[in-house]
Amino acid sequence: MTRWVIDAPRIGEEPAPEADLLIYPTREDAEQKTPAGKRYTWDLAVIAARPNELRNAVKLKRMPEMKGAVR
Repeated sequence: MTRWVIDAPRIGEEPAPEADLLIYPTREDAEQKTPAGKRYTWDLAVIAARPNELRNAVKLKRMPEMKGAVR
């Protein structure tokens, strides 16, 4: 069983660095404030999601591509 650390930083709060999933008040906050490599969602996405579709409400902010990086 996988366990995630979930943090829901509110306005003016910094997210916990050990959090695996961040839940922000708005989509705009989530997209702007989520560090690269972290999973995120926002309040309305969680509230509106059907129970079996909650996984679709969670997004992953990708790490920026580095020029000249070897894959």
